[in-house]
Amino acid sequence: MKQYNQDLDFVQDLQSMKSKISLTDKETTSILSQLNKDIDKVNFKYSEKKPLPYKYYFSIAASFVLLLILITPALSPFFQENNGDILIPNKENPAVVEEPSEEPPSVVTFEEQHMQLENIKNQLYEHANDLERSEYIGYSYSIDQLYNYLLAIHYRDQGYLDQGYKYEYFETLDWITEIYHTYVDFSNVELEQLVHIGYQIDIILSYNNKITNEHNFLNYHIDYGAHQLTDYSTFNSLENYTAILNDVKISGEIVELEITSTSKAEDPDAPNGFSLYSDDSSVTIPISYGVPIYLLKDPSTLAKVSWEKIGVHQQFIQIFFNERGEVMVIKELYLP
Repeated sequence: MKQYNQDLDFVQDLQSMKSKISLTDKETTSILSQLNKDIDKVNFKYSEKKPLPYKYYFSIAASFVLLLILITPALSPFFQENNGDILIPNKENPAVVEEPSEEPPSVVTFEEQHMQLENIKNQLYEHANDLERSEYIGYSYSIDQLYNYLLAIHYRDQGYLDQGYKYEYFETLDWITEIYHTYVDFSNVELEQLVHIGYQIDIILSYNNKITNEHNFLNYHIDYGAHQLTDYSTFNSLENYTAILNDVKISGEIVELEITSTSKAEDPDAPNGFSLYSDDSSVTIPISYGVPIYLLKDPSTLAKVSWEKIGVHQQFIQIFFNERGEVMVIKELYLP
């Protein structure tokens, strides 16, 4: 904006005011200077460049990202609907595509076995629909305990068990877990029988034996008045004999056991009612390094150990083997 100076008409106007108002030359100059300063401020104000509205643009970008997050789950079924026809790009060469591979039907995953156990649980739940409320609660809770018991065995994780519930089984849970994994495939377990009288529940499940491929059964009794589950399942294809373990030698994937065979005979003078007698000869039997062995931590507790941790002292053991003579599992025997 153009500034005033003494040659402009405005100066003449000021001088004409002197006839009405007494102004000195100094006062006139002061007024002109003040007007020029005010005009400079106006010029500076209108010449300033407006800053970019960064907050505005940031808000738009954030809203767009949030919108993508919200609509992605809704669109995912659309993309998965024809999953079998989707081509998967090759990571090394994006121009090459590969057909998705399918797992052979014979391969059984843990998820399939877990889902079959859940299917069994749901079948057992159906019986609860006709029960009174008090019975319904006790029955459903008992079925949950059986389900968790089988999951604990399946995943080898005792965290599934309710610490306030009583579980009864032969030997220890670690021991029976090994037996289940040797013979039972949970993916083909089926519900065969359910008997529910009062607080007592008897359940029979069937399965195809992984060793013999025979149709075998699992038996459970639940007393939900006593909060107790008992596993009465037996695995008749397991034969066993007792021996003295003299020495262990590891050679790669093979473990050589030097044992002395023993026989059991009734002995009324013995604390447990029988005695073990051994012959003088010893034999060496080779087994796979993967065969599990359980040793006693105390008279009533077995613990799975590695073959390297077995001491070179004599121990009474039971050797369990299948109908083909293959050693499946070994445990130490407590003799009082």
